[in-house]
Amino acid sequence: MIAGVVLAAGRGERFGSDKLVRELGGRPLILHTLANCTASSLDAVLVVVGEAGGGVDATVRAAFAREPRVSVVYNPDAMRGHITSLKAGLRSLPHSARAAAVFLADMPFVDARITDRLIDEYRRTGGFVLPLCEQTWRHPRLIPAAHFGDFLALDDASGGGVIFERFRDSVRAVAVGESWNFSDVDTAEDLARAQRLVRP
Repeated sequence: MIAGVVLAAGRGERFGSDKLVRELGGRPLILHTLANCTASSLDAVLVVVGEAGGGVDATVRAAFAREPRVSVVYNPDAMRGHITSLKAGLRSLPHSARAAAVFLADMPFVDARITDRLIDEYRRTGGFVLPLCEQTWRHPRLIPAAHFGDFLALDDASGGGVIFERFRDSVRAVAVGESWNFSDVDTAEDLARAQRLVRP
């Protein structure tokens, strides 16, 4: 099993409100990200939220009630940093998970083609895999199960990037996508720009 872990517990402080439920092209931002995940060959998709019963939780459950691959995980420690959400997602994966592709929920244009290229590379090499665009490492980042413990051992104030740097020599960077695919939504201005990128 290869699962997606979607980090959706952020407070959206720069945006000023819960950006993930703001409309993008007529539907909540988070649903674009999840639609791309479920269109890929991922076997399961775990969405880590910071508030049980909150807007993101309710939106995801309503939209994917009939999609058995999608489940919601609550992270009560979300206020302590995003690495706690990654840990919550990794801990919630079934023992059969061979790898996890970690997505940022506010990146609505990472399409299934990109994810499947990463999965194919993982199946070929068995190691860390991430997308490379314009000479920059992007998300999602695929973590093999053998390294879940490295992330779980991190201090909550740390960023997951330190693990990728530690194992840099074994990271496979796949040139895929264009810069717009990796656009994220942090501010109202970002959302306005994203509206222009939504495909009909």
